[in-house]
Amino acid sequence: MESKKDNCYSPKFFTQDTCPVCKQKAKDVSIITLSSIIKKKHQKEFKSLNGFYFCKTSNCKVVYFKGFETIKQDILNIEVGLKDWTNPSTICYCFNWTKEKMNEQITKTGETNALEDIKTRMNTDKCDCEINNPSGKCCLKDVKQVIKELKE
Repeated sequence: MESKKDNCYSPKFFTQDTCPVCKQKAKDVSIITLSSIIKKKHQKEFKSLNGFYFCKTSNCKVVYFKGFETIKQDILNIEVGLKDWTNPSTICYCFNWTKEKMNEQITKTGETNALEDIKTRMNTDKCDCEINNPSGKCCLKDVKQVIKELKE
């Protein structure tokens, strides 16, 4: 019979949604996103673009991963704005909102209209996050987080 102590002990677990470098949880990303973000000449290096995850940890060199297979910035068409090395740091890829632009507004007025602008334009202009945003997801959550950080 196993003791409670035996049940609590286990070797390091590997989970498919954990970045192999920074060890942070990540969200899956679609083939559509990867096909638009990875440079065409590099796409053939992968058996499949299915099953990758997006690592949004700002100081991690990995952008996408599947198991221990990683994709870094050098084979991507765009700079990943959530990563520390980017300048400008694009947060909204559909409507070109950057950390720098938001910070400039906050510095001048104490506020930014980034959220309102994005929400308004989502309904009228072409908003295509799955193709434009490296995460493949809507940017609003990230925009809110950046605004909060810039105001602190």
